[in-house]
Amino acid sequence: MIGIGGTSLQLGLLRSDPVGRFGMLLVGAAGDPALPQGGALTITSNASRTVLSGSAWISHEGPSRIFAPALAEGLDLSRIGGALRAERVHVGDGWELAGAVGALGESRSVTMLGQSSRRAALALVSGAARQRSDEARFEERLALMGEAGSVDSASYLRHRGMLVFATGSGGQPLATFRLSFGNVSGRGAPLERFVLGGLPTALMDSVYDVRRVGLPAYPIASLSGTSFTAYRIGLPVSVVELFYSSATTDLFRRQLRGYGGEFRQSVPAVAALGTPDVDLVTGVVRAVDEPMKGDWQFYLTVRLRP
Repeated sequence: MIGIGGTSLQLGLLRSDPVGRFGMLLVGAAGDPALPQGGALTITSNASRTVLSGSAWISHEGPSRIFAPALAEGLDLSRIGGALRAERVHVGDGWELAGAVGALGESRSVTMLGQSSRRAALALVSGAARQRSDEARFEERLALMGEAGSVDSASYLRHRGMLVFATGSGGQPLATFRLSFGNVSGRGAPLERFVLGGLPTALMDSVYDVRRVGLPAYPIASLSGTSFTAYRIGLPVSVVELFYSSATTDLFRRQLRGYGGEFRQSVPAVAALGTPDVDLVTGVVRAVDEPMKGDWQFYLTVRLRP
């Protein structure tokens, strides 16, 4: 991973059977201390239509080294935890529907705040629909997530969602509009506020740490709040997507905006060769607002899935 905060080198070791019914992925990460360092293990069973997975992680990070407000948000921390998840996908002619349930628990040692524990139950549902005519293609996607959890003895409820509309012609890439939103409430909400900025960690699936809203142009905790709204407009030019994005925690009275170009590539797993799913994202983005106003950032992330 390369981005704001420095560079992290990741090494993955995959073990799979010849037909892909069982997979085990061990990932280690080391690099600049502002970014997550540690290890993670994911075990996945595809023996039935319901995919079962278990994850465990241990990591440490200190993002306040590049942006001091991250310390007050409790983001300089060491964590050790695990999660279980079951998910199922149904595919039809021009549509797709997926659902998942899961549970997690972790212990966190937060700089200046001491020890805390987090437990949560998760439910996710997503759907996609596609239409095609002689001249145009359309695609709509909706994803919703609910989380009921507690931090020590303080409980919280969280929801987060994303709506995507895409259109294009022929076999060309699609222009997209993406809207994301979220809210957290309850006595534990101050400890689980959404924090905007940074890149996702390779050591945890993003559904297990959804308080973080990735923005590659800004350091993590550039904005924080109990709710957020974000949008992104993407226009494909050859293999690159030109984009403009904005995110806020106060109904756009203060925004974190950026524009740039991004390249994405996904390579599916090949069980016979023992290779995992690979998602690569790289791009450049210019920040429009403080604290990084006018700065350009280059970023690169690679995610592996068994």
